[in-house]
Amino acid sequence: MFTKGYTPYSKGKKRSKKDNSPRNPGWFPVGTSGRSRSRTPIQIPDSASASTSYVRQTLQSPDCEKATGHICTLRPQANANLKIEENNALHSGMRLIDSELTTSLINTTYDKHKVESPSCPRMNVDYHAQKKWGTCWQYTLKCITCGFIGDRMKMYKEIANGKPGPNPGQPNVALASALQDCPIGNTTVQQLLAGVDTPPPCRSSMQRTSNRVAAEMVNLNKTDMAQKLELVKEENRKRGVPENEINITVDARYNSNTIVSKKKPGQNATQAFALGIETMTDRKFIVAAVVQNKMCWRGAWLRGKGFPIECPGHEECTSNLYRAAALSEYELGKEMGNQLGLQKFLVRYVTTDGDGRSARGIEDAIKALTPMWEVERLADPVHLGQSQFRASNRAQYSAGMFHGKTKEENRQLKTVFSKDIKCRCSMIINKLMEKYDKNIDDMSKDLPKVLDATLRCYDGDCTLCQEHSIVCKGDAALNWWSRSHYLSTYQITALQMDKTDKFLLQEILKMKLTKAAVESMRLYDNTNKNEGVHRAMSVNLPKNVIYSKNMEGRLASGVHRNNNMPGTSTQLKCKNLGVDLSTRSQLYLKKMDTNFKYSQDYELRPAVQERRLKQNAEKLAEHKTWREMNKKHDYYCKDQLDPQPALHFQDHDSYCKPKLNPRPAAD
Repeated sequence: MFTKGYTPYSKGKKRSKKDNSPRNPGWFPVGTSGRSRSRTPIQIPDSASASTSYVRQTLQSPDCEKATGHICTLRPQANANLKIEENNALHSGMRLIDSELTTSLINTTYDKHKVESPSCPRMNVDYHAQKKWGTCWQYTLKCITCGFIGDRMKMYKEIANGKPGPNPGQPNVALASALQDCPIGNTTVQQLLAGVDTPPPCRSSMQRTSNRVAAEMVNLNKTDMAQKLELVKEENRKRGVPENEINITVDARYNSNTIVSKKKPGQNATQAFALGIETMTDRKFIVAAVVQNKMCWRGAWLRGKGFPIECPGHEECTSNLYRAAALSEYELGKEMGNQLGLQKFLVRYVTTDGDGRSARGIEDAIKALTPMWEVERLADPVHLGQSQFRASNRAQYSAGMFHGKTKEENRQLKTVFSKDIKCRCSMIINKLMEKYDKNIDDMSKDLPKVLDATLRCYDGDCTLCQEHSIVCKGDAALNWWSRSHYLSTYQITALQMDKTDKFLLQEILKMKLTKAAVESMRLYDNTNKNEGVHRAMSVNLPKNVIYSKNMEGRLASGVHRNNNMPGTSTQLKCKNLGVDLSTRSQLYLKKMDTNFKYSQDYELRPAVQERRLKQNAEKLAEHKTWREMNKKHDYYCKDQLDPQPALHFQDHDSYCKPKLNPRPAAD
């Protein structure tokens, strides 16, 4: 309501787009007078940037020089139209245009000019206007000689989607698809394009295109995983086993490097996903992918404005978990069991790490469809070896067990010995699995003798090694003390163990060298493929960036890339989105697949693996030699003489403590 006696200037008048009112972006154009009584018409200075359109600014007006201290408040002119450029000075820079359509534009304009301007002696071509459509452009040419203006043509191919409005350009959709497999977002792409002198597209249009492409990636990946399950069925039929039974490995990944946070309650992670990888084929396809997401940009924005909005539940909500709820591997496993159960697949064995509860979730989901079905969880040999290393490193061995002269040297030798235990037990299990073809009953007969021979070998008695140790021949030339890179590098040739040390070592060896341990990893499947995919997913979903809207689409794109080779995946994505690739691009993608396959085969060559082991041994020896040569210089710890004392890691497993009474180093 207006105050009494006040009459608005626009009363009884019809508003138009050209009305210079406070609500119009063209308020106070250059050289015109405003109708407001409290404002003075002025000329906008050149320093007022066009990027500050529709933002109130306080500037010193030339008309106010006589009025000391008077400041004029004005609204600058509207932005320059970044979509349509009609000034020749703006035609500089790089553009993404189709080569075939460029030739068509020139020929079409020339033919039309010849018909409509026959009296023109010579066509002198120049730009008349260009319109930006994302990363694409539409051009209009003219003739400088006679003033002829041709038709505007699109310098890009379109995707006919059959919907109202203009069709999307293929380069815009292809760019959004490629960004799904990159650790950068739309803002960084704008910066890159501007850095190469290419006008970047609008961020809002890029976001809308990314949202549509992400939804298409989810559907494409679901179809692709269903096709991979059909390949598993075919492999089961060849082996003569039930075609709908499957064994998988499961592991989850969170978008945080730490479990808890110092700044917020609960978990530090806000997003998590879990992948189910089958072990029935040699390819090890990803057959299930589930997501838990607590992030919703729209809901957070509305709550910040005071609206009673809760996530999930509102329109266009991207979260599927309440923001204060805990991410649960059990729920991830349950959703994974639902995905496989709807496709009539039954999971028999699930291999997980020690702290995962996804196997229980898969079992509960499948039991809802098949009540009598049992899912058994198996242990991961790699994670079991890590647990063995940590148990040995925490064990309280006697002070005289190692030959170190100082406590720090004994601590380092203890870490080296723990690594050796893990490697030796893994090698023993590998040899036994290969020897007995994963027959647990036959392996169990040898395990007690192998355990006893290994314990005696570490105690210095190799009389049983030649017959039962598997990895130690027992003679002076070929024994474990010289074969092990860890023991030979640090000159550990004997251990002075008492009864307590022998008991501790025996319990640590039992973590792998017993029938119960072998039973828990009877298939000898591991989650190495899951861990490798998690590292590959750092390209799509880096932990230091939160993609609240397209997290699931980026995951689907990464899963599709890992189930298919990179070049093949790119071609399938473009085909699904309606993007036509040229022959040269297809050849490059094919070459990318060839290089990818070569790299995989190269890493599995025995000669390459042997060379890598030798290189690791050389690095270990170089590290030890450098430490011995630089004992008098403390490069690993900072004492209190440093103005900012800090804890520095001495090696991968421990750190140095600050010295309370530092002594000056000898010169």
